[in-house]
Amino acid sequence: MIPPTPLLLVAGAHVLAGCAAVLPRRWGDVPCSLEFVWQLGMVTHFDLHRGRSSWPVPLVRSPLALRDAAAGRGWCRRRAEAGDLLLFRDEGNDQRWTVGVVMVVMDRHLSLTGEVRRCALAWTREVRESVDATETHEGHEAHEAAGGRMRVETGVRWVNTESSEIAIRWYAQPDEVERAA
Repeated sequence: MIPPTPLLLVAGAHVLAGCAAVLPRRWGDVPCSLEFVWQLGMVTHFDLHRGRSSWPVPLVRSPLALRDAAAGRGWCRRRAEAGDLLLFRDEGNDQRWTVGVVMVVMDRHLSLTGEVRRCALAWTREVRESVDATETHEGHEAHEAAGGRMRVETGVRWVNTESSEIAIRWYAQPDEVERAA
């Protein structure tokens, strides 16, 4: 099996963001940013020889359920790093949480404790388009039946894990492996 590797997740997010990808949704009852992170993890960690993925993050129904699952596994961290999942509040709606992939940490030492960092992130937003009556080809109908579509977006964000953002490190750091041995 492919070991949990944050570089695979970051590389996959970079490719999709660079293509300005619009992806189909399979689960309409799961927020699209959560579905994106889960699908990206499953695909980037898929082992062709064994026919399954080693992605350790479960598919949950809400970002807060992801937060609870991560807390139960000890995955919540004080400092965001490349390859982490980041839960943050949507800029347009403080009540809505978004899940993204930290692609790179741009500034590391911006507070005394180091928890405030400027990061480049990738996430998705649901594509909401009006459907013309003449636009009824099979591909579009299949996307609608499966829950719609989502567009990959990127951005730079100040990440403050001292307040509301939550960094989830779903993989082991070298020092954690040494302590466990």
